[in-house]
Amino acid sequence: MNEIIVYGQNYKLSKGIEVFIQSAKKTGSAVTVIGYGLDEKVINYIKSNNCNYIDTVSFAIKNRLSALTAKMSPYTLKVVLAYVYLKTECKADNVYICDFTDIYFQKNIFNFVKDKPVVFEEGRVVKECPVNTEWIQICYDKQTLDFLKDKLIINGGGILGSTKECTALLEEMCKEIPSINAKTNNYTNIDQAILNKIIHYNSDKYYIESYNVVVNMAHYNNKLNIHVNNNEILADNATPAVLHQYECNKEVEKYIFNTIQ
Repeated sequence: MNEIIVYGQNYKLSKGIEVFIQSAKKTGSAVTVIGYGLDEKVINYIKSNNCNYIDTVSFAIKNRLSALTAKMSPYTLKVVLAYVYLKTECKADNVYICDFTDIYFQKNIFNFVKDKPVVFEEGRVVKECPVNTEWIQICYDKQTLDFLKDKLIINGGGILGSTKECTALLEEMCKEIPSINAKTNNYTNIDQAILNKIIHYNSDKYYIESYNVVVNMAHYNNKLNIHVNNNEILADNATPAVLHQYECNKEVEKYIFNTIQ
């Protein structure tokens, strides 16, 4: 069995959520939403589409996470909750842990599982992006930034692989969180800096996939010709399985929204 897992916090029902649920279901995978503060309409929509909904408060109490997670940002919580869910409740063979409101599944992402965890690059290196550079500077030190500055940016919104291997990767990420949160006073965006450090310091243990599988459009929208052709969304000549951050391209967003009735 394959399972798509997301975390959502304080959302009202939106077209983006509907797109995620409906397109995820078409992959034939189980879908689990771990939620905190979600509007009742969102929870009802998740459940009415036969997706698994987990209430974060109950889940945290059950797993004695309340004190640990009380002050964490949503991005950090996503990592911790996904890790605990994989370790304690997940029955799937393979998982895809991703973002929630800006994801469209065009093909089955699980056709791209490999023998080690798969992560997805953004099409540029760290030194070309002031935001990612700042995140790494805040979370780590100059030595770490010097090592990572010429490495491809790994997007924090997607991890694919066997449940066992993804659990191990998330565990490594969780080990980094306490010291960084203490250093930064629970800075919001630590997950992507952590993921980039772990992946690039142990690059033989992971597979970095290109836009052919998951296209992260915040940067790639200006680098590739991403367009609709014959009821497919193409990135140049590739047909990605997943489009992430599709709101960057209004033609693509309109097409995706029109596919969900």
